[in-house]
Amino acid sequence: MGSLTARLAIFLAFSPHRGFGVPCEPNVSPRRSAFQDVCQALPAYDAAFNDINMTQKVEILQFLEDKVAAALDCEELETLSPGALAELLCKPWRVEEIRVFRAIWRWHQRDFGRWEGKSKDLLNKIHLAAIPAALLQHEVLPSKLFDCALIVDALAVKIRFADSIDLFQRFIGQESLNVNVINASQGASVISGTDGEVLLSKHLFQKPRCAHHALSDTSGITIKLGTSQVINSVLVHLFDDDGREYSYYVEVSIDGISWSRIIDHTGDLVKGKVLDKIPPTEVGFVRVVGTRNTNERSKNSFHLCELQAALSE
Repeated sequence: MGSLTARLAIFLAFSPHRGFGVPCEPNVSPRRSAFQDVCQALPAYDAAFNDINMTQKVEILQFLEDKVAAALDCEELETLSPGALAELLCKPWRVEEIRVFRAIWRWHQRDFGRWEGKSKDLLNKIHLAAIPAALLQHEVLPSKLFDCALIVDALAVKIRFADSIDLFQRFIGQESLNVNVINASQGASVISGTDGEVLLSKHLFQKPRCAHHALSDTSGITIKLGTSQVINSVLVHLFDDDGREYSYYVEVSIDGISWSRIIDHTGDLVKGKVLDKIPPTEVGFVRVVGTRNTNERSKNSFHLCELQAALSE
C-alpha cells in the first residue's frame, strides 16, 4: 500500500473534490490548488484523530505543512462557510499566526453579513500572543476585530512567557516592545510646535535646539504617529540647563479630534527628565502642552528637548 504520504498524494490527485462547502468539479485536473489539497486531506486527519492514530496524524500534518500557508492565501478560502473555516483553522498547523489572522480578515471583508453571530468562534481560532508585537500594532489593532484590551493582554503574555510561549502557541514571532514610537523612523511627524523635528531624531537633546511653543498656544507640541499604537509610558526631557522648572500636561487622541488628558503636571513644578507610567492606551497623536516656566527671561515659552512614548515592560 505504501506510506500514508504516498497514499495521500494519490488520493489528492485523482479523487473528486469534496467537503468544505466547495462544489465538486467534474473532469477535475490532477493539478490542484494547495487549498483543495488541504481540504481533501482533512477527512483523513480527522479519521486518524478518531482512531487515536498519532503516527498518521503526524504524517498528514507533515505532508500538508508546505501547503497550508499557501492555502490560507487562496481566494477559494473566502468562499467557505463559517463552520468550515473554523474547522480548517482549528488544526495545529505549523504556520505563522499572522497568516491565520489575515485569512479571517479577508473572509470578513468579503461578506460582512456572514460575520454576524460567527465572529466569536472564528476570532477564538487566532492566538494573538503568537503574532509579532509589531504586527499586532500595525495590522491587528487597526482592523478593529479585537478590543484594544485583548491586544494589550496578548502583549503582556508575550513579555511574561517569552521563554516558553512556543510550548503552547503555534508560532513565536519577533518582538518589538520598548520601541519609542515618537521617531521619524516609525513614521511620526510634527503637527504643531516650533522645531518639533528635533524630537523625531535619533540624536536626542541636540543643544541648543529644543522644541518649543508659546504658553498662550494650547495646541502645544503635537506629534502624529505613523500608525495607531498602544503605549503605557511617556518620557519628557525638559530644558534644564539653568535649573528652571515647568508645569505641563500630556493629551492623546486616536483621530486628532477628540483628546484625552493622560498626564497632568499642571499643579506641579518639575524639571529634567520625567517618566510617567499610564494604563495601556491606544493613541494616534500625542500632545504636550506647557502651562508654566519659572525662568524669568523665557517665562512665556515651554521647551522640550526629548519626548518618548512606548509600550514598555
